[in-house]
Amino acid sequence: MSTLLVLALTSALAIQAPAAAGQPDAKYYFLVGRYLEGAGKVDEAVAAFKKAIELEPASAEPRAELAALYARQDKAREAIEAAEDALKVSPRNQEANRVLGTVLVALAEAGQPAKPGDNVKTYPSRAIAAFEIARGDGTGDLNIDLSLARLYLDADRYGDAVPLIRRIVMEQPQYTEGWLLLAQAQEGAGASDSAVETLTQLLDLPIVGDLRGTGFFYALELVKDKETRETFSEDECETLLRGFLSPRLFDAGLICRADDRGDPVVQISPPLVAEQAQFDEIAGILGEVLGEAGERVAR
Repeated sequence: MSTLLVLALTSALAIQAPAAAGQPDAKYYFLVGRYLEGAGKVDEAVAAFKKAIELEPASAEPRAELAALYARQDKAREAIEAAEDALKVSPRNQEANRVLGTVLVALAEAGQPAKPGDNVKTYPSRAIAAFEIARGDGTGDLNIDLSLARLYLDADRYGDAVPLIRRIVMEQPQYTEGWLLLAQAQEGAGASDSAVETLTQLLDLPIVGDLRGTGFFYALELVKDKETRETFSEDECETLLRGFLSPRLFDAGLICRADDRGDPVVQISPPLVAEQAQFDEIAGILGEVLGEAGERVAR
């Protein structure tokens, strides 16, 4: 008899009959349920999970697993009922909350009530509450953070969405949509307004004539005379921008683009994950270096 056939028979016997030492417990039926679902025997898997629940009524785990099975079978109403049953036993069960949140989001997007009389408009807020528990300490499944962040954005809770999306793009930088969501969250949370307010302080410097830009892209226009808005000659731009500012800013820890194709400007484009502390640091470096540049111009 081949080794594969022996293993197959052994697995089958393990499912069909428990060890003779005693009656099967809830853990046994829990594992059997998982096995049967994997084998495509969904009804038998449901029965196994229900048997596990019967044998260990104080445990939320088999109820949560049953809810997940129903969700995978697109049985929304049954999934919600099983998840809520698990939460009656353990309100902070992460798997039951994950399933509940996921199903509620799907139903809300489809505008479909789980049962007659349900108000679909309540589903997003219920999903938020479920996902906030499901994410635990915030170091787990990125999909939960993404779903929760989208809900926050829809609810105009931009500040709550920012740290979740920032984590997503830091761990999955190739996820292009994540950067777009982060930009939306940052703007909604007023991060760009705070950035502008911080950079506006640089207008007090004699060499800075204007601050232009939006979001996370700005340009500081440099002038020779702030009153007359006199600009720099080509030779002066070469000396000031390329000869002094670019290397001096780099040495100070800031990478900027000094450009004189139009008005001489210093372009600033920090990463979307930048926070207020980074903008404070940027403004500090620019203030120091542009102050030195202004002194050079005045000589």
